[in-house]
Amino acid sequence: RIDRAKNRGGKPGVTGNGELDEHLSNIYELYEKEMRKLNALDFGDLLYVTVRLFEEKRGVLEAYQEQFRHILVDEYQDTNHVQYKIVRMLSRKHKNIFVVGDDNQSIYGWRGADISNILNFEKDFPDSSIIKLEKNYRSTKNILNAANGLITKNRKRHEKNLWTENPEGEKLSYYEAGDEREEARYVVSGIESEVARGGKSYRDVAIFYRTNNQSRVIEEELLRKDVPYAIVGGTGFYQRAEIRDITAFLRVIANPNDDLSLRRIINVPPRGIGKNTIDEVGRLAAEEDIPFVEAIRKSVAENVFPQRTVLALKKFLSIMDGLIEFEKNHGVGETIDRILEKTGYLELLEKEPERRENVGEIFNIAAEFEREEEGAGVREFLDRITLSSDIDSYSGKEERVALMTLHSAKGLEFPVVFIIGMEEKLIPHFNSIKDDGDVEEERRLFYVGITRAR
Repeated sequence: RIDRAKNRGGKPGVTGNGELDEHLSNIYELYEKEMRKLNALDFGDLLYVTVRLFEEKRGVLEAYQEQFRHILVDEYQDTNHVQYKIVRMLSRKHKNIFVVGDDNQSIYGWRGADISNILNFEKDFPDSSIIKLEKNYRSTKNILNAANGLITKNRKRHEKNLWTENPEGEKLSYYEAGDEREEARYVVSGIESEVARGGKSYRDVAIFYRTNNQSRVIEEELLRKDVPYAIVGGTGFYQRAEIRDITAFLRVIANPNDDLSLRRIINVPPRGIGKNTIDEVGRLAAEEDIPFVEAIRKSVAENVFPQRTVLALKKFLSIMDGLIEFEKNHGVGETIDRILEKTGYLELLEKEPERRENVGEIFNIAAEFEREEEGAGVREFLDRITLSSDIDSYSGKEERVALMTLHSAKGLEFPVVFIIGMEEKLIPHFNSIKDDGDVEEERRLFYVGITRAR
């Protein structure tokens, strides 16, 4: 709710913006206070603070208007209100703006996207020209006819009609199962038939669903039939515990006031700093209104804890101070190597070869980053991996059936597509049924799913 408020330009302490009641507004203020203490910005701030900067510092806006004389925006249908304001501000002087988007594929309203941005583009930029790209090169005529028949039920859309020179193709098939297990058996049997007939392989097949928890029964049936599969956009590489540990060390090196990362690594690997000690340091930080790292230093200086605990805290501070100093004159890969050396982290994974391999993979990622971004350091590397996802790295080359949510499927294509759970309260999702605008977004989501097939 706070992020949505920021996406709409809502300020802390301001009620009546459609997102925050008085209670949540108070939480927003406390949240912002903690963010400032951490010397941090969240994703919403990256946009919201930029708008504030442009509004309050005219000279800054004018400098960027001169720097960016031509503005190009892709996926314009997925922009939120604050992004829209940035685009308006930057393009106001030279009026050179080019956007690409498809209102039929606006599916991110739940995270702040505002479809009215693309629907009102001609009003906002009255001198603009509109070019409709209606020829489809991917799908067959039958698939496009089904997609067009669906999406024309929406009222909030620009009139257009996809067409193709591709053949008619097979008709869409529909199967009504008695329950999710029968549905899973039908889907997996269909996959086996497609592969057995020849011409199709497992990697040609995708199964889409509305919510992640729908995958469980399908996975069980795929396992039972020995059909290889991969979940795209599931627990990602960067969400694995060992990778989160390494990146937490990097985050503290980049920003020692990052309390969350510091709490994660203070006893990783175990160094005799227990939960009670961490809680006590946290209490001191709150009472003194100081960062967690300063509370550690204060605890050590005043011998607040038993001697053994003080020595453990001193050793930890010495390790981190050394790593911060080391990073100033070394690259990302060397810094990660130094972290592993000084903390003994690999010894923690001595009997877990897969997790050690994952740590090795972070070196490969760092090496690739340093080749692409010469002279960039830990902060830039963290920016890169924070914005990464499993979907970005999905290649479709592995011989596996792809399982993913409909949202994750956007931008991809497959010869064979199964969409499961096409029933009331799943799609349209039960959270959307009471609002016509939300139901239209659910219809656009189904449209995206249909048009992934070729």
